[in-house]
Amino acid sequence: MCDVVKSNFDSLYPQIEKSLKSAAFIAIDSEFSGLISNSKFKRSLFDSGKENYLKMKHGIEQFIIFQFGLSVYHFNRERNEYAADIYNFYIFPHSFGSVDHKFLCQSSSWEFLCRYNFDFNMVAYKGISYLNNQQEKIIRKEFQENSCILNDAENLQAKKIIQEECSKILEWCLTAKINDSTYVDLNGIDFRLEYFLHKEIRRRFKQVWTYSEVLKIRIVMLSEEEVSKLETTHGRKLEETLLRNLLGFSKIFKLLVDLKKPIIGHNCFLDFMIAYNQFYAPLPTSYDVFKKNIHFLFPHVFDTKFMSYEVRRILMKEDKKVTVWPGNSLVELYEYFRDSKPLVSHIPKIIINDGIKEPAVEKRVHHACWDAYMTGFCFIYLAHFKAVENLGRNAISRPLSRTEHLAGVALYENCVNLMRCNIPFINFSGKDPPSNRPKSLHVRRKDLKAVDIYEITELLSSFGSVDVKSDGQGGALVAAARNSVYFDILWFYKGNEEFRIVPYFPLAHSRVIKSVLWSGIAISSGLVLTYLLSILRTSS
Repeated sequence: MCDVVKSNFDSLYPQIEKSLKSAAFIAIDSEFSGLISNSKFKRSLFDSGKENYLKMKHGIEQFIIFQFGLSVYHFNRERNEYAADIYNFYIFPHSFGSVDHKFLCQSSSWEFLCRYNFDFNMVAYKGISYLNNQQEKIIRKEFQENSCILNDAENLQAKKIIQEECSKILEWCLTAKINDSTYVDLNGIDFRLEYFLHKEIRRRFKQVWTYSEVLKIRIVMLSEEEVSKLETTHGRKLEETLLRNLLGFSKIFKLLVDLKKPIIGHNCFLDFMIAYNQFYAPLPTSYDVFKKNIHFLFPHVFDTKFMSYEVRRILMKEDKKVTVWPGNSLVELYEYFRDSKPLVSHIPKIIINDGIKEPAVEKRVHHACWDAYMTGFCFIYLAHFKAVENLGRNAISRPLSRTEHLAGVALYENCVNLMRCNIPFINFSGKDPPSNRPKSLHVRRKDLKAVDIYEITELLSSFGSVDVKSDGQGGALVAAARNSVYFDILWFYKGNEEFRIVPYFPLAHSRVIKSVLWSGIAISSGLVLTYLLSILRTSS
């Protein structure tokens, strides 16, 4: 496992790039600064896919990813082995020019991360910068217009440092000869102030040129003619270097987009939405446009949470006595596959490169890189089972190729689990599925008083996951997550003295629809009556 921060990002990038290019698939995970900015954006079992997306968009677009985990899996067919390269990226925005990132933090999310010993100092002090496409365009434009300035928070201290260094250089220039050099120490100075130091030194001293070296700037005395040539040939290199530093982790995101490798996540809809907004472009207002764009960026997405539901259904159908994973959380899945007897034979061996030993689950859970590793681990087990199932249990027993593993789960490609919605998953590459939730329930008090939504929610939540909303007529509508919850509520409240709970039928329970129907009947009756009267008048 390798922690990647701004001080080692450039040196590690070639290694990471090489690993990603040769990957069989890439598992991801992320940790966020928050999850929901306002309770009015809370998702509901009543929501369609579009409504779910729009609520999430408004609820999360001001949150950011603090930590991004990559577990890059490579397959060795001869050894029937997957080996993982694990990278843990700490990410934090850097301001420059008019680009000054603003983001929200949610205390409950921070408390959650603190329980798992998340290192916020690594984020704030060592986090890698990033820009989305829109921010990159703004900075490029400011470069062209030569309008980049230090922001107000940095201005006074930066001016002081620049003035002190320029005073030293002026004193040196009084005795320096052609090709003589001196240095500016960059200890404690970040890449943005380094850029302004270069620019100001070159502006003030027409016979010197500056070069970036490790933790210092080298200043060389040259003729004005040589300086002029360097300005022509190397004048924009400062901007290129600065932009590369500002882009930071966005280079990894762009590489993932360019490679089009299979991307594996666990319950990863939120990961994709925040990553899109943070590293690519502001989230579109259109649900269909988002689906189209995310599929263009990542055409091969697999969600192990969705896959686990589907594979579990297959196993339970084949053998109701079979012992399957107790729940579909990442840790429950991982511990089941790690500790239980494999569902089928010839499961590939899974190792971590560089001889790293896996820490105990409780010491690594909710650290993005280890969650990514566990996600990839579960994907291999699920994909291998499905591949064997598709080939036939009675087929020749043998190790399978990575192509066969991916083909085994092709049916699940681009199906991403949705937590609270009236559809079970979003399909990034096509039409969303029909709802598999039970119909709504309708609740009324038998004494005809208005139903207390909070009371009903508290009462019915004891049966399982439900959402409750007003029907606008003093009653309430209830959405249940599962059929078992739906029927348990109906059975328990059958003949209840206080509440009448029945399946919801719009014709019977919606005042609006009833009004429309009665209006239609009245209009039709009026037209018929008018017609009959006109016939009577004609005949008379």
